[in-house]
Amino acid sequence: MGYTDPSSSRDLLGNRTLFFIFICAFAVVTLLQQILYGRNYLKRYFEFYEGPLEYNSTKCLELRQDIIEVKVLSMVKQTELFDRWKSLQMCKWEMNVTEANLFKSTLSRCCNAPAFLFTTQKNTPLGTKLKYEVETSGIFHINQEIFKMFPKDMPYHRSQFKKCAVVGNGGILKNSRCGREIDSADFVFR
Repeated sequence: MGYTDPSSSRDLLGNRTLFFIFICAFAVVTLLQQILYGRNYLKRYFEFYEGPLEYNSTKCLELRQDIIEVKVLSMVKQTELFDRWKSLQMCKWEMNVTEANLFKSTLSRCCNAPAFLFTTQKNTPLGTKLKYEVETSGIFHINQEIFKMFPKDMPYHRSQFKKCAVVGNGGILKNSRCGREIDSADFVFR
């Protein structure tokens, strides 16, 4: 009487082959999804060029137009909009001096921003009802105790800082290559 293998009636190679095919198919589908819908697909697209794109290049004009065409923010996925803004960071920036000067003059006429940037004893007298948007009441009465805590005048003078940078923690600056420019600022607002 000879020895017989109890598993000889099963096709182990077939089961292993099916398992291997399943794993490979899963890997291919996952890879395709990452390529097509992954957060880094725009980054991969722009890695082929040397340096930033020119402001008036066809690609930059298209990217700006894509953002301008968004009329209702709720109709665009937030991640898609951030990807558009992030891709626009690859374009060199040029300041429109005419628009910048118009904005500055409009802002100074309506708000007097330099004078009211900080709450001081000079611009907020004792007894003032200060409006703010932290709580639903939105009004804070300035009494003697609070008034004493305010600086007498603006802590920063106009000529103290020539260049500033405003950064947040939303992640839009990640891989934007703006680090050197931010580091060159005299003052960084976070």
